[in-house]
Amino acid sequence: MDSEILLKTVLQRIGKKYRFAKHLGGGTYSNVYLINHTILGEDHALKIMDYNFIKHKFKKNPDEDIKKKFKEIKERFINEARMYKKLDHPNIVRIYDIDIVEDESEGVEIPYLIMGYIHGSSLAGIIKKNAPLPLSHVLKISQDILSALDAIHSSNIIHRDLKPANIMIEETTGKAVLIDLGIAKDILSESGLTTDGAMMGSPSYMAPEQFYESRNVSPENDIYSFGVVLYEMLTGELPFKDEHFLKMINSNKKKLNLDVHSK
Repeated sequence: MDSEILLKTVLQRIGKKYRFAKHLGGGTYSNVYLINHTILGEDHALKIMDYNFIKHKFKKNPDEDIKKKFKEIKERFINEARMYKKLDHPNIVRIYDIDIVEDESEGVEIPYLIMGYIHGSSLAGIIKKNAPLPLSHVLKISQDILSALDAIHSSNIIHRDLKPANIMIEETTGKAVLIDLGIAKDILSESGLTTDGAMMGSPSYMAPEQFYESRNVSPENDIYSFGVVLYEMLTGELPFKDEHFLKMINSNKKKLNLDVHSK
């Protein structure tokens, strides 16, 4: 089922409560759309997992293996979304609903979720335009994000993909809000779901150990990522560029493999 038909199927499922507005963009494994709650008049975001992307990345595997892996990803997606849904924090995007639709043509269940939509600008765009940011702004944003991380980690959740593009600054209040939750990204990374050999996630913001053990992440990995974001807000630069960081990591991986094989 292509993304347009899948969107129509989901819109039929959520009924007259929501009105479709526009396509906001695509993530690594999902598509995101702007929808409007017809009664409340609020803008929400609809995120639908992209099975075709995952199927394409597993194209060398037998169909039954792809479906088995997708079922695992789907279940993790739903379970983590449920955990986030329980959180009620001003600096974490709110999840309103989680559900699935049947893709009969593929014989799989496609998960989707409805989240809050933040009117404002991404921290990535603000850094690009205005960095280095005033210290007062950096302190406010840092307090908001660290408060959000504390709530997430207290609920035994790890974000796994903290970066400026996943932080929105509200237009009216200046409040920083985490918007792209790292749902199921550890399974996707461990599965080798990459594009042209690139890794899942954002290399410049990832702690080095994430390159070796993508599933065994900890709250400290999110704190490392926050440190990179903080550095970028204050300087307008990254401490490590993607290409240099990846060269270093790949070099260390090769050395590690050689050491293992030599034993």
